[in-house]
Amino acid sequence: MDKTTEYAGGAKRSEKLEHYRLIPHVALKAEAEAFTEGYKKYCEGPTDSNWRKGDLAFFVDVFDHLINHALTANDMILRYLLTAEIEGVEGLAKIRPELIEHLGHARANAAMLIEWLSSDEPYVQAVAENKRIQKEELVKIGIGSAAEDPARNISPQTFLERIRGMVNRNAVDTLQAVNTKISS
Repeated sequence: MDKTTEYAGGAKRSEKLEHYRLIPHVALKAEAEAFTEGYKKYCEGPTDSNWRKGDLAFFVDVFDHLINHALTANDMILRYLLTAEIEGVEGLAKIRPELIEHLGHARANAAMLIEWLSSDEPYVQAVAENKRIQKEELVKIGIGSAAEDPARNISPQTFLERIRGMVNRNAVDTLQAVNTKISS
């Protein structure tokens, strides 16, 4: 059932939305400036949005940048607090632009992560990356090749036999190494 809100003047709305008006405009401006800086640096056209092309590795890096900007801002605030008695308001005035820039970049990185995590992309990308890593590992142990899909080119029985053989070889090698150490 639709929720309807009726206002004192008689107007009605189908639902109440989030209170976007509560987002501090100065903070939103700092975030927009960070996005604009990235746009100027990395985008090629008016509708290009570089960060939207990111894969799993890109968004891990976005998280690192978020933490870096937040920690830098934290360090700046702590340094100011430690010297506030000496420097007074002038000390804050000196660091304010850089501090706001770091906080704006932290917000922009957080916004990118929130947008990405709100979609199905993280799951899809993680599954694809996991499959790629598994395939590389299978190639390393001699099952399949980079040009073929090991799951399609060998039977499950052959696959298990190769894995058992590898495990047995590793177990024998380990036991021999232990025996050698005990003997010497």
